[in-house]
Amino acid sequence: MVCGPAIGGVICAQYTALALGTESVFAERLGCGPETTFELKRGYSAEIRNFSVLVVDDVVNTGFSLRLVLDAVRAAGANPIGAATWVNRGNVSANDLGVRRFVFLDEVVLPAMAPERCSLCVAGIPVDTEYAHGAEFMAMRG
Repeated sequence: MVCGPAIGGVICAQYTALALGTESVFAERLGCGPETTFELKRGYSAEIRNFSVLVVDDVVNTGFSLRLVLDAVRAAGANPIGAATWVNRGNVSANDLGVRRFVFLDEVVLPAMAPERCSLCVAGIPVDTEYAHGAEFMAMRG
């Protein structure tokens, strides 16, 4: 079985499952910021119970979403056998994710940095809250 996080990883997980000749499910995000979790809804929890599951995402930046999906897979009673992504930004390893294998098609090293070390943040450049996790980042900052 293959599982991906909604929304970005759904298509990647589905096509990976198709290539592997298996089924695909997805986990949905609940909450935002440090309170974020992922949950397998729509009966998917029961569907993956006792299965070996590969967790697949499109791009892994920090591994945050992928770790939460792995937690959701474990909570559903499944066995995560590894993780995969199309692009790893170079900040994440199998050990960071708590899996034996982490496979990716490409690695683009774009290091993440704390806001206090970010030259754009220090210069007062506004965060784009309409794209990616900008709104969540701003909510966490208060």
